[in-house]
Amino acid sequence: MFLVLIYSPYILIGAAASLVTLTYISWHKGIQNLRLKLSAQNTDHPCKDTEDNITAGDLRRRIKQLPDVVQKYMKAVSHEVENLADEEIVPFARSLSMEQEGQLLINGQFIAFTATEEFRTRYKHAGFVWDAVTKTQYIPNQVAMPTNVCIAYVNGAGMVKAALPMGIPVMVVPSNTPMLNQGELIRWAAEATLFPLALVPPKNTIENADDNTSTEETALKWLPSEEGDGNSAILELKHHTTTARLLFHFNSDTHLVTS
Repeated sequence: MFLVLIYSPYILIGAAASLVTLTYISWHKGIQNLRLKLSAQNTDHPCKDTEDNITAGDLRRRIKQLPDVVQKYMKAVSHEVENLADEEIVPFARSLSMEQEGQLLINGQFIAFTATEEFRTRYKHAGFVWDAVTKTQYIPNQVAMPTNVCIAYVNGAGMVKAALPMGIPVMVVPSNTPMLNQGELIRWAAEATLFPLALVPPKNTIENADDNTSTEETALKWLPSEEGDGNSAILELKHHTTTARLLFHFNSDTHLVTS
């Protein structure tokens, strides 16, 4: 006896649609879990976040102790603080939610993308989750395929992954490696210029700027640039087990920063 199975094209189409739906749900569930972990960073920290209660007078004193070029930049981009009385509390956002649309230059090719990003503004809780969809041509002169891309830095661990809508991975990068963690921490520092007050060191860091023996799990400080041009400075950031140094160039006319 022979058993003949006849597959209807509608059944195959339905199965394919179900697979795509399941992988879509799985991808976005993973993104949501990352965002929840990112949000939990603020509440899990054992110390009370004193930055919630920073006064305008204290902030001005901190800025005055930074390298000259950083002082000028901070004063220019936080001019509204100058109108606050010394005892007034400075509004300090915990996070930013951004929607982005643009093009990435990869291997000489411009690739369109749309993305959402959750970004924590406190250096003690540094982190972000970037969730994007790109249109990528995997075969030259063929139709571009949508690709899900996630780049994140959560709880001191970097992560990069990319997959087609049907769940086929197109990029496999080992997570939580020293090099990747440093790269994503550098990205956090560069993007923190969207909220410049995130890059003002706390009082104890400024007072001990020359002390390289600190055992704190997190630390942020500005150092004079080795270029000695008066238009740049070095940001050094320690977070968990990762240390990143980033050279910032400041434009005194536009107040734009490049790194």
